[in-house]
Amino acid sequence: MVEMTTNDAAVAPAVRAARVARDVVDDVLLQLGRLGGRFDRRALLEGLESARAALDVLERSALDDADHLDCHEVARQRLAACIETVDAADVGDGERLSRRLLSVERSIERARSAAIDALVAGQSSRLHADRRGIVSADADAENPFGASVGVPRLFTLPRAPAATHIDKAIPEDFVPRTFEDDERAPDPDDEELLASLLAAADEGQRDALADEPELEVDPDKRLELILDGPSGDPARAGGLDGELAQLRRMARDCLEDIGAVANLRRLEPTERFDWAAMERFERRMGASLDALVSLGTPFFSASAKGARHLGLDVVEQALTYGRDAVTADPGRCYARTFVLGSLAGEDTPRAAILALKQSPRYTHRAQTQALSLSANPAVDGALLQLCHDSDSDMVRVALDALYARKTGDFATFVTLVEHVDDTIRARALRGLGLVAERDVALELLAGRLIEETSDLVKAAAAEAMTLLGHARGVAYASERLGDEAEEPGGLPSEVRLRLMMLLGTAGREEDFRVLGHVFRGNPGEALALGLHGHFALAELLFDCLTSEEPRLLLGPSQRTEVAEALIRITGAPLLVNETDRYSARADAAAWFAWWREFADELDVERRYRWGKLWSPLAAVQELEADDVPHHVRQACALELAVSLGERPMMLHTFALSQRAELARAKASVLARHAEGHVTIGAWR
Repeated sequence: MVEMTTNDAAVAPAVRAARVARDVVDDVLLQLGRLGGRFDRRALLEGLESARAALDVLERSALDDADHLDCHEVARQRLAACIETVDAADVGDGERLSRRLLSVERSIERARSAAIDALVAGQSSRLHADRRGIVSADADAENPFGASVGVPRLFTLPRAPAATHIDKAIPEDFVPRTFEDDERAPDPDDEELLASLLAAADEGQRDALADEPELEVDPDKRLELILDGPSGDPARAGGLDGELAQLRRMARDCLEDIGAVANLRRLEPTERFDWAAMERFERRMGASLDALVSLGTPFFSASAKGARHLGLDVVEQALTYGRDAVTADPGRCYARTFVLGSLAGEDTPRAAILALKQSPRYTHRAQTQALSLSANPAVDGALLQLCHDSDSDMVRVALDALYARKTGDFATFVTLVEHVDDTIRARALRGLGLVAERDVALELLAGRLIEETSDLVKAAAAEAMTLLGHARGVAYASERLGDEAEEPGGLPSEVRLRLMMLLGTAGREEDFRVLGHVFRGNPGEALALGLHGHFALAELLFDCLTSEEPRLLLGPSQRTEVAEALIRITGAPLLVNETDRYSARADAAAWFAWWREFADELDVERRYRWGKLWSPLAAVQELEADDVPHHVRQACALELAVSLGERPMMLHTFALSQRAELARAKASVLARHAEGHVTIGAWR
């Protein structure tokens, strides 16, 4: 058996068939605990595991292997045995499982026929090549090892395919087959029968324990094992085992560092963005990744007479670290997924997705971020496949990661706009705002604005239309918020804020009226008014701070937000800290004095940002600045994308990538200024 190479994969028909079949088997294994009916789950579990192992062998088998065709037959037979087990058992939804397993069994059978044809054709080609004196060469030369600079690189390692893991725990309602003549489960109401079974089990266990020899413990030998054995301190262990143990400890340190740094660079909405700190964190993450991958390269053993060793299995180290804890840890899950996504190959994203499916929901956010940052382009295909998963949580992770990667498939999004879950429909429509098929996407989005009943989904459609340059998105936001102003309480708070931010960043001049009417002083709403930049909104915010009978009763934090929005429009120097433009003073007397002296300098028909006439350059400059709150950067990224008619900048990416994107956006804005395509102080 030889290891599969990329060239082999191109000509071996079984590779894709084995992967699809293994996906089906994995899905059945993951659902085993949720299947209804009382049946012998252990028999089905063992059969599925056996089939899965055979499919792993088949995928790694090269077309020229002597046993390549035998691998097909073994995999097919084991799948057939699983089908027989399902058909013979009282399995809930068993007919559907049988059909799925039968379809992949047939695909393996077809792959075997195709492999025979490929072998015949390959033999003919080799005969002709030998006559011409042609020597075949492997075009897939290994990428030279290099260091990550700012952005972690994609690594290619000489390694075996990823050995994925599935929790094999038997559900509590497992019923073993204890009767030769009657394989049905014992009647749970037959107390006498159950008591006799339990007594027999206890007696058998006591007999087994009595037969075991008593262990003699030698304290000296026990100490020696602790100090020098492979499971002891790696620094004290000798030979190649000791060297490998030391490497494993170093690998664990690298994985721990990646998880810790990931937690440091994750931003909550109100946290400030620090360029220098973020770049420092990301350099450390890249260095830890480089160090980990280097442990997977071949080395010459110092203790085994200089023998060459292939190094650690980095994939297995990442998978083991991700599940080696008492409880699931988001940092561990991030490190596992990030490392797998940095290794070339189609098997590594698949292993990351399979681990994701077995992890609790509270770790999904961390894994979504890791998938979003993955350098392996095969992650996109794995995410697109995950979009069709039966678990809604998995579909949400896939759509969020695809959006963050600015990738996706138009057909996949179109399929999901009919999903029963409104959060999935909203994500699918949001993804349409990034696709290349703009005209078709706009037509679909316009239809959803009419047909949809969910305000959340309609808001996502409006945002996507705005990103695609259509005015209908902003018009819908204005209309819906107008209805909300007349009859308050109809919109969920999340949707209300999203529509206000859409008008604040991409609205028209006349939209100041609806923003003023719908403003209630809730968290985040003042920022939307400040981003819109109309003088009338500045007057409204001023009245909220200074009027004896203010329109709104605001708490201390809300008053601070109002003052920040006022400064965003007027540029007033009323700051707690002169070097921090986000430290506004909510002092009514100070604002009254400033307003009386300087308010007349503002033009009531122009758009302002920080006391100056607005330009798209303002969004670029704020994104370039330090100590900007994350939610403000998100609003500026949307504003810049709408102004340039481009896809939005993703703020989760590495700082080096953000700097490059901002430099390109700044050059584009300056060019438009020079060409006269930007009107200073005007709305869209």
